[in-house]
Amino acid sequence: MSISHKKMTATGIITNRSCNFMGFLVGTDGTNDPTVTIHSGTTATGNEIVPTNTTDASVLNLDGFMVGGDGIRCDNGLYCVIACVGVVEIVVYYK
Repeated sequence: MSISHKKMTATGIITNRSCNFMGFLVGTDGTNDPTVTIHSGTTATGNEIVPTNTTDASVLNLDGFMVGGDGIRCDNGLYCVIACVGVVEIVVYYK
């Protein structure tokens, strides 16, 4: 099974299908610190698989992590919550 990805710039559903979460990367505008939470399911009420975390935009790099092996099983899809007053891109990887 190949790895898929989706770029998110606002809160929303990544996928509504069962999948294995493989990781994410965060890119910022270099000024505003984004806060990201990723949930299993199609709403923010699903289990947090990535706890709320804030990226320091002043570091001017990519942030995030990748999961080894088969990833984290998410039977009901993936949902991403993004809070940022500036520009942010989150790329979520899943299979």
